[in-house]
Amino acid sequence: MGTPPLLLWLIGKHITNALGYDTTGFFFDEKYSGQALIDLMAVYERVVARCSPIRHFGSPTFAEKTHGQYEPTHFPLSSDGGKVEMILVGLEFLTT
Repeated sequence: MGTPPLLLWLIGKHITNALGYDTTGFFFDEKYSGQALIDLMAVYERVVARCSPIRHFGSPTFAEKTHGQYEPTHFPLSSDGGKVEMILVGLEFLTT
């Protein structure tokens, strides 16, 4: 799809504490690689392509450790109602 590099604009304390590190200000490919990067990019590319929210469940692997079940919802944001300029993500870790 040719998605431009995605910047992790602001990561909240809840996610930082769960992951054990802060990714604020980094591009996805600076913090993730391999299958983790492929899986993350696939979700964001779907949000951009659909221009609609996506909610899902999973067992993510970040920083080489699995974090139990989580539930993220990705909300596309656009100033003109067309091109997605930012994606707001709400994430809840259901188990750790």
